Amino acid sequence: GRVCETRASLSVRVQDEPATARGSRGGEAGDRMCLRVNGDIKPSQVSYQPPLILPGINMATRDEGGPMEKLMAVAYEMEKRPGVINANVQGGFYGSDKPHTGLTTLVATNGDRALATRLAKELVDRAWTLRHEFIVPLTSPEDAVTKALAARETILLVDEADDPAGGSYGDIPVIFAAMLKGGITRGGVTPINDAETAIRAHEGGVGREFAARIGGKHEAKYGRRVAVTVKVLRTETGSLDTRSAENKP
Repeated sequence: GRVCETRASLSVRVQDEPATARGSRGGEAGDRMCLRVNGDIKPSQVSYQPPLILPGINMATRDEGGPMEKLMAVAYEMEKRPGVINANVQGGFYGSDKPHTGLTTLVATNGDRALATRLAKELVDRAWTLRHEFIVPLTSPEDAVTKALAARETILLVDEADDPAGGSYGDIPVIFAAMLKGGITRGGVTPINDAETAIRAHEGGVGREFAARIGGKHEAKYGRRVAVTVKVLRTETGSLDTRSAENKP
């Protein structure tokens, strides 16, 4: 691994996944900022990065027994030690094209750089020992459809890689195509980013039927467009509020 230089005198990072504690973490950052401005603390922070890029599918910090939950437990225990301001773990976005992508740890102490360095390295060492636990077996779309048809309960088929919050287009129709091919005739599909088809639906209005090719408008190599007959059941206008309940006014 390597020690990373940081220009900030103190960093307080959102480190829960899903990120629902932004408000409380922001309050913590504000408190630390006041202490720093008033001279009550003199932060010394060190960021450390191992040669480790983790898959985004197994990063939940509240998954009991999961690898990131274990790693965060170590960080929270570190924050209880005298002289430690905070301890941060960032899983990193595996799909980034930046040269320093990947997991990083960052520990800030009150003027004790040696302690910050040692604890940041301890977090990295712990992450390294857990690295194999981050790998989870995945199911192909075809096998997932087969299992869904055989199940006697509601099944969710999730394309983790096609996550708009993680930088994807949100228009990969692979699971949708597998559902149709596998014989699923009832079920819901989460929104597919397809402005062309949405515009045609709005222009035609409720009740209109038309042929369309759904999804795959940005990168065909991730999934071919799916030919379907669309029937417009309902249209909506306006914006969608995606903020968590904690962050809504």
